[in-house]
Amino acid sequence: AYDAYARVSMAAGINQLLFALGYYSTIVFLSENREMWPACCCAMVFFGSAWMVLRLDLFRSGRVLRRWSLALVAMPLLAVSLIAIEASSFAGHLAGVVDIGVPILYLLHLAWALFLVDV
Repeated sequence: AYDAYARVSMAAGINQLLFALGYYSTIVFLSENREMWPACCCAMVFFGSAWMVLRLDLFRSGRVLRRWSLALVAMPLLAVSLIAIEASSFAGHLAGVVDIGVPILYLLHLAWALFLVDV
């Protein structure tokens, strides 16, 4: 019984670590280096790895996995879009988009954390 709890805890920890690394690399590439393609590639690698951890260690039914993989893709895309808007010269004109997008991103992450707890 303890082995199953350890496996779920390790999978959730690795998942959160991959999220942190994905967001950190995205911020470094977009904010400091002003490079969009390396930021997108790093985000795809880290978030794709997070999805594979979910798929391999915490396998649920195919329907549930497809639904949550959509949310897993939406989070980094929304974050990269918001950071790109904030770093661009159009930040003044699109400030309302960032103000609306950040709470949506937090709610998606809260839903993701609740999904991991539910597993």
